[in-house]
Order: sequence, then C-alpha cells, then structure tokens
Amino acid sequence: TPSGEIWGVEYSADQLSRARDSAAVRNLHFIQGDAHALPFAAERFRTVYCRYLLEHVADPVEVLREMRRVLRRGGRALAQENNILINVFYPECPRFDAIWERFAELQARLGGDALIGKKLLALFKQAGFDRVKLSLQPEIHHAGMETFRPWIENLIGNVESGAAALEGQNLATADEISEAIREVRSFAERDDGSAIFYWNRASGVKL
Repeated sequence: TPSGEIWGVEYSADQLSRARDSAAVRNLHFIQGDAHALPFAAERFRTVYCRYLLEHVADPVEVLREMRRVLRRGGRALAQENNILINVFYPECPRFDAIWERFAELQARLGGDALIGKKLLALFKQAGFDRVKLSLQPEIHHAGMETFRPWIENLIGNVESGAAALEGQNLATADEISEAIREVRSFAERDDGSAIFYWNRASGVKL
C-alpha cells in the first residue's frame, strides 16, 4: 500500500541483509527478531502475514498468538503453509514419492512440520482467532509450460539438500535417493507429465 508502512521480521542476519538489499519501496522496513516474541507493541498493525514460517518454528501456536497480539481489533492475520505430501505427479513417480515422504519425516525429526498446512484451522483457533477461513492455492506445472522443469528441479534441490541428513537418520540410502532423482528428472522430460500441488492458506480475525 503506497500510504502505509510495512514491516518484515527476520531471524537470520544474513537473510535480513538480503531482504534490505532487495527492497524496492521506501515504506518497507526490516527488523531482526523472533516470531515467538515479536518486537512490536500490542495492537500495532491492521494485517499480519506469514508464509512458509510455521513449519519451521518451535511453537507455531505461540507465533500465531504473537501475530494476534500485535493486531488491532478487527485486524486480520493470514498464513500460507506447506503440506508437502499434497504433491501429485502423473504419470506417477513412486520412487520419488517414497523419498518425499521420508523428507517430511526428516523435517519432523528435526523439529519442523512439513505437513502443518492441514492443521491451520486448529492452530488459528488455539491461538484465539475468530472467523477463521481456509483456502487452497493450486500450483500447476505441466509439460509445455516454462515452469515445469524449474518446479521439478526445485523439488530435487530440496531432496539433495537433505540427502546427507536422510542417510544419517537412516531414512534413505544414497542409492534410493539417486534412483528417485533419476526417476523424476526423466519425468520432467516427458511431453505428457503434470505436477499439481496445493498451498494451504488460513485467515483469522482479532475481535
């Protein structure tokens, strides 16, 4: 909004620096902080938004309570989160699907929740929000779209980044990971392949 002020909170100093460098508008400000204890007074904002955050925090309900605390009466909080198992390939890629499920288990073992998107209604209610609404945002990529291969490579990148941990936690072998990646890379070369994913969204009001 041209007349308003927008504040972004980031825990990582490195990510904070990158955000500041890329900011393109004057009314966008960044501050270092912890989402479990937001560095703002109560009832400061009309809208509070988080994206791909709750799956990574120690206490998502406490984060949502903090979002509610800094909202004005009548203000709205919104969240967009993952449920990474809502990921459908056709033709199917069973080897990659198996590794993807283990990747979700890895995140759980490390203290995260890659399936948190399906829990948003309960989490928002536990945090005290009213008028909670859910929605899904589809992410569709298929052969012939410029985004098809980049989307598949993004999924592969996630698995590759966690490969050592998957092996270390005895969730997958190096061969299983390699076979899964080969399978989905071959899928990306097909002229009839499609990949469908859904982002989970929730909104709630502070009355």
